[in-house]
Amino acid sequence: MKNPLAVAMPRQGVLDLGVEVERIVGGVEMGVLENGLPYLTQRGLAEMSGASRKTIFDITQEWGEAQRTGVFPRGRMTFFRDYLSKAGFDEPQLYIGAPELNRMSMPTCMGET
Repeated sequence: MKNPLAVAMPRQGVLDLGVEVERIVGGVEMGVLENGLPYLTQRGLAEMSGASRKTIFDITQEWGEAQRTGVFPRGRMTFFRDYLSKAGFDEPQLYIGAPELNRMSMPTCMGET
């Protein structure tokens, strides 16, 4: 249950930034946006986590739907909600969007805020 006295924090939005640099390092696709924010692509996150890229994609879609509806199905969505909630993360998306980019910000994909 959320604390009704907690101060509302701004929600994660779309960044109007381009890619400063993008590389594949040790088989992991990653880069840095123009503002210095590091990111992993879905492919990079999949490589780092050992999950398939499709699984990463499916989880981001399921998370968005669960956040929109307020219904977190049992299983992995409940696990992610509980795990990320403990870290103070309650965003509508598991990534920070950037126009025409498919990137996952490092703070988000590492479970930090």
